[in-house]
Amino acid sequence: MEETVYHLDYQGMRVVGLNSEAAKMDEEVLRTQTEWLRSTLREAEQDPGIRWTVVTFHHPMFSSGEGRSNADLRAAWRPILDEYNVDLVLQGHDHTYARGQTKNLKQGVSARSPEGGTVYVNSVSGAKMYEIKPDRWEDFDGVEMERGGENTQLYQVVRVGADTIQFRAYTATGAPYDAFDLVRPGDGGPSRMIERPPAHRPERTHENTLDYTRP
Repeated sequence: MEETVYHLDYQGMRVVGLNSEAAKMDEEVLRTQTEWLRSTLREAEQDPGIRWTVVTFHHPMFSSGEGRSNADLRAAWRPILDEYNVDLVLQGHDHTYARGQTKNLKQGVSARSPEGGTVYVNSVSGAKMYEIKPDRWEDFDGVEMERGGENTQLYQVVRVGADTIQFRAYTATGAPYDAFDLVRPGDGGPSRMIERPPAHRPERTHENTLDYTRP
């Protein structure tokens, strides 16, 4: 997995890449990646030069598609992402857009953190489109799909600063579709997510976009 599982540190941000395809096919590979993920995030937490952690892999932690739940990955990786307050998780595979935030627990308390937790984003850049399942993310504990999109090719621009990550999603024609900021508090605790325009505009769906026939 040397060439497909890695991390890189860039201007105060640790980006962690995982190979979800290999992990889903082999339990031993999943265990190995899980152990490595924990050690890598622990190392980042102890490094005063790293202020942000971003994790990326192909199969989404919270699937937006019918019958496409990745329970094995969720059981292994979500507790670690929660424990180390990962800021942002970027994924694909479901051929839709979906964005939401978990509700992490602060250490030593039983009440959920008002700052929220990790932001998860699934996106799609290619021409093949699926549908978002009717219940969205309701069958996943502690997370709500706050922004979705169907039948729309998208790209993202992510700007990283010392105290703020700016996430902007655009359609392939350059029209703004989703936006939020992650703001790091002065005490170094979990980041706070602030939605920005056009996050509250109506979502694009198969019903209000050009007809698409799945091949």
